[in-house]
Amino acid sequence: MLVKRGLRRGREDYLRVIYEMGLGINERVKSIEIAAKLGVSKPSVSEMLRKLADEKLILLKKYSRVTLTQKGMKQGEILHDKHLAVKSFLGKLRNRRHEEVLKEAHELEHGISDETLEGIDRIMHGKSIKDVPCYVG
Repeated sequence: MLVKRGLRRGREDYLRVIYEMGLGINERVKSIEIAAKLGVSKPSVSEMLRKLADEKLILLKKYSRVTLTQKGMKQGEILHDKHLAVKSFLGKLRNRRHEEVLKEAHELEHGISDETLEGIDRIMHGKSIKDVPCYVG
């Protein structure tokens, strides 16, 4: 069970990071950039990218940049939304260092349901995060 949860968490981390790094001009992301962002080795990135490609979440060509498929883009956006909502919510708590907020948000985003996400959005903004003017995603 722990292995499955670890795999799911890793998969989610990769999808969110690829999504976030690909926003705007750079829609394709280099695996070395993913390794640096996640603080993992290049071989670890290669292994996970193969798994994501097998799930049809990314397009992967040897020595090329990574591109999310439509399915991967949708999942990446959901993970990005969860990360933003939890980070925003925790950031409103007083006496919290930015590093603590980021670390805790990262932990919580993996276990939060869509219903809880919607509730946080409503508490924080009175609407869905996607309806907030500064939303990017």
